[in-house]
Amino acid sequence: MAITANYGMRMPAWYDVLSFKSNAPEDNDDFGMLRSIASLGALVEAEIKSGIPSERIIFGGFSQGAAMTILTGLIREHNLGGLIVLSGRLRLGKKVKLVCSLAASRVSTKLVTDVYY
Repeated sequence: MAITANYGMRMPAWYDVLSFKSNAPEDNDDFGMLRSIASLGALVEAEIKSGIPSERIIFGGFSQGAAMTILTGLIREHNLGGLIVLSGRLRLGKKVKLVCSLAASRVSTKLVTDVYY
């Protein structure tokens, strides 16, 4: 996809990076992140429908992939077996509380409230 902060250069990415200098919430590509989460969620659903228990599905990622791993784990209705996060951070800021699943909220309440945004 084209990355705004990289002068529109196309590169592998889960969502657009609007600025390398700012961590402001308005500089998040919320739509791009939610679109990627939906794609990853479809993969999870396909695996569950094929007979794999959700507790045996593990997500992992680095950098943007780590952000997508955290968000997918928090938003999915099914509890996943694990999340492996390398050099990532929770995106969507405080908005993540609005999309956090009921299943994940039991596990992630402390994570969501204590993580550096």
